[in-house]
Amino acid sequence: MTPEEGFESAQYLVTWASSQVDELKAIIKAFSDDDATAVVKELNRKTGRQELKIKFAPLPFRVRGLTNNVIKDLRDALDQATSAASFLVRGKQKRNAHFPFGQDPDDFDTAVHKGPCADIPSELHSVLKGFEPFPTGEGWTGGNNVLRYLGYVSGPHKHRFTLAPACDVGDVALEMDYIFTGSDGATVMQEAKIARNNEIVLFSISSDGDAKVKYHVSFKVAFADTKLKGVRVIAFLEAALQIVGKIVQDLQTEALRIGPRQI
Repeated sequence: MTPEEGFESAQYLVTWASSQVDELKAIIKAFSDDDATAVVKELNRKTGRQELKIKFAPLPFRVRGLTNNVIKDLRDALDQATSAASFLVRGKQKRNAHFPFGQDPDDFDTAVHKGPCADIPSELHSVLKGFEPFPTGEGWTGGNNVLRYLGYVSGPHKHRFTLAPACDVGDVALEMDYIFTGSDGATVMQEAKIARNNEIVLFSISSDGDAKVKYHVSFKVAFADTKLKGVRVIAFLEAALQIVGKIVQDLQTEALRIGPRQI
């Protein structure tokens, strides 16, 4: 494979990831437009009390797959562009030329010299560091959290599990048509948040209580796990798409500017 083919492959992955984000947005919109929630009353067998819950329909099957595919494709695009740039400058293809990440700028300087990044030519080190593939922090300037979190979730986690999006509840407006709390009164549950097991408990009432409500709930689809917990899926993927697309293009431009090493 030539450097040109490597860059073309990386650019293809970014374009393909963009089309998957478009599909994901359409699926989530259709899910949101449908009657995806309902208020139900269920007995909690552990407490003996009834719970008033908002239940969500399960997210469409393709949401999880598309989310993880986009993350994987963008991560692969970074590696392919770095490998192609290294090939162009070095004049031959080497195995350990993956896109480098760091916990901070100093850690990046170490990472770019070893392991899966050991074959990146020194001429590209400052170019790669300019993308700031490390988190923001108090002890240094710069950092790109979207790029670094892309590295986090596409790294060790890909060998253990696929990320599972969930419904992240925003505003919940309740209008009580009727409520009888029963002999033990009502207990308001903690503030609504990520819907675990596709439900959120609003409050509990005695086993002899009763309630009827009208409600409106707003929600977005967010990550339920890892460092991205609570981050909106579409917002993160669109930001990552823009960043990775620019990195792929800039790496090719800089590698061509530097040119092959003179032997």
